[in-house]
Amino acid sequence: MRTAPAGPVREVDEEKQRVLRVLEEKILRCTLCPLSQGRTRAVPGEGDYSAPLMFVGEGPGADEDIQGRPFVGRAGQLLTRIISAMNYRRQDVYITNVVKCRPP
Repeated sequence: MRTAPAGPVREVDEEKQRVLRVLEEKILRCTLCPLSQGRTRAVPGEGDYSAPLMFVGEGPGADEDIQGRPFVGRAGQLLTRIISAMNYRRQDVYITNVVKCRPP
């Protein structure tokens, strides 16, 4: 498996990690728009914050809404195969959606 290059480009300092964790907590508790009323769980991104590759979907589907993780349904299985074909692992990239709650 290929891993992203090490070194200064990939370093995520502690402050940035803290800020990103705070943002994730805000996403999980967010009720700012009507989408939050119909969701089971908000779906923040996951993976390596400093990854050289980022995959961004439109919004969570039913499986993602249940699990609270991005790209775990059929599209996620395909994405995982694509990532593997690129000689990466899911944890080596960052995966998220533009919208964090399942649209109706």
